[in-house]
Amino acid sequence: WPPLIRKVLQLSSLLSFDFGIISSFFCIMRFSYWHALLASTILLAAVCVFCTIAGWLSETPRSKPLNGAQKKQTNSFARSFILVRTYVLIYSYPILALSIMQAFGCHAVEFRGEQISWLRVDYTARCDDNAPESIRYSTVRAYAMAWVVLLVVGLPVYVLWNLLDINFKSIK
Repeated sequence: WPPLIRKVLQLSSLLSFDFGIISSFFCIMRFSYWHALLASTILLAAVCVFCTIAGWLSETPRSKPLNGAQKKQTNSFARSFILVRTYVLIYSYPILALSIMQAFGCHAVEFRGEQISWLRVDYTARCDDNAPESIRYSTVRAYAMAWVVLLVVGLPVYVLWNLLDINFKSIK
């Protein structure tokens, strides 16, 4: 890639919450898969919670009654937080969904005559149930499963629900 395109792509990774790329862009440190997944998902959740709360707070009734122009401005402000949350979720979906699904990819390797299963994205984590590191993998797998439900399956269902709702409202 040309240098300018590469810089733009690296900057766009900031919006996708991919901490592996972000940390290498700023030359801060290298994240393990588990830490990058944890940081990406927690930051995404924090941004979504912030936008939701800010949208709700901007819609709350005031002590003084609002006139028509003020109500319209308040609704527009609240709607913008909902749009920001939706755009952030949709923009970060492909990279985070891939990162989350990588938690389930194990690779079997023969080592000293025994078959050992390792996590493909992080060869420091074993997938075996009898290994001491498996406690860490079972935690990663449980955490990733929760995000599969919330993001990988939940976001498309949320978008479909809203599209059908808009469609049915336009028909009526």
